[in-house]
Order: sequence, then C-alpha cells, then structure tokens
Amino acid sequence: MEPENFHPGYVPRGEEEVIRAEAARVRETGQSRALLVYGPGGIGKTSLVRSMAQACREEPGIAWLEPVDVDDPEYWLLATLEQKVASQLDLGGEYFGPYLKYLTQLPRYTRSGVGRERVIGHLGRIKHVFVQCYKNTITRTAAPW
Repeated sequence: MEPENFHPGYVPRGEEEVIRAEAARVRETGQSRALLVYGPGGIGKTSLVRSMAQACREEPGIAWLEPVDVDDPEYWLLATLEQKVASQLDLGGEYFGPYLKYLTQLPRYTRSGVGRERVIGHLGRIKHVFVQCYKNTITRTAAPW
C-alpha cells in the first residue's frame, strides 16, 4: 500500500446514499431542497458534503452550495445566508441583481427622519425579492437546485 493511502483525505460513508436519493428527488420533482447534516463536531460532516459536491459538480440539474455551519454566528442573520446563496448560484449577478440592488438601498433608510416601520418594511421586502430572484434563477436556468 502506498504511504498516501494510509490516511485518505476523505472516507466514503453510507449516509451518502441518503443524500444522493434527495438529489435524485430534486431532479425528479424540480423542487429545491436543503439538507441538514448533523452530528458531533469533527466527524466529517463538512468533508462529506464537500466531497459529494466535488464528485457531482457536473451533474445536470443540481447545484451544490458550500456547506453552512449553523453553529457559525455569521449565518444567524438570514441576510448573510441569502447573500451566500445568491453569490454561489449567480456568479455574474444576472439573476440576483435586483436582490443585490435592493440590499444596497437599506443604508439610505438609516438617516434621521425615516421611521422604524419603513425600515422594517424594507427588510421584509428584501426576503420577498430574494425569493423572487431565486425562483427566476430556477425558471431561466431550468435547474431545480
């Protein structure tokens, strides 16, 4: 056995079949899915997802996003997660352009004289714009991520 094979970078797991079945369901139904992979720290959850994403990168109709660690406080804000999803699905800003533009409008609402209700309304509308951009991305690219 070659020395580099003593400690492979990734060890395949039986759970991969469950994830592959969900990916197949995405292709069959055209419905987007997010999977929650959970377990104790350090057992290889992130490695599993990254390895599968790399192996399936060219698979038609599926887009694998970078894993998100829900314990990471960076993602406790939905806007941060939305921006990560938008940046990975739409590298050129073609589909999520309206969402990204709408995000940039928020700072002008922080000036004095703008009421709390208007800011809250803007934040609520951001979610709607994100969902609409996501739906448009799926429709125009025919990919049901």
